Amino acid sequence: MKRIFKRLVVVVAGLVAASAFAKQRKATAYQNAERGESEWPPLAMAPTTKAASAPETTVADSAADPTTGWVAPDAEGDCPISHPVKGKVRSGIYHVEGNTAWERTNADRCYLSPEAAEADGYRAAKT
Repeated sequence: MKRIFKRLVVVVAGLVAASAFAKQRKATAYQNAERGESEWPPLAMAPTTKAASAPETTVADSAADPTTGWVAPDAEGDCPISHPVKGKVRSGIYHVEGNTAWERTNADRCYLSPEAAEADGYRAAKT
């Protein structure tokens, strides 16, 4: 009997807490509406940070400026034979042929050599 009573107390406490949370949220929404503020999005979007080692450059920039040291991959993310090093912008990592992940990596940039990728701020994949 004590066990059932304890469980009932826990359930009731949970319902009270959920009710209080909902009431507080509704009051906040009402106050925001009075001030003309929207509730959506619920949290401020933090700006996404790019890897400091991978400057933002578009495919058009690489085609227009041959001094960038990289070329754009094809639509499937495969690099041309002339530029076999695959670079991933988001991670700042480059993959060379023979690495375990080289085959499954869809490149964002293709480099002539590992040195060119490192000069652009990328680091080598660990495997």
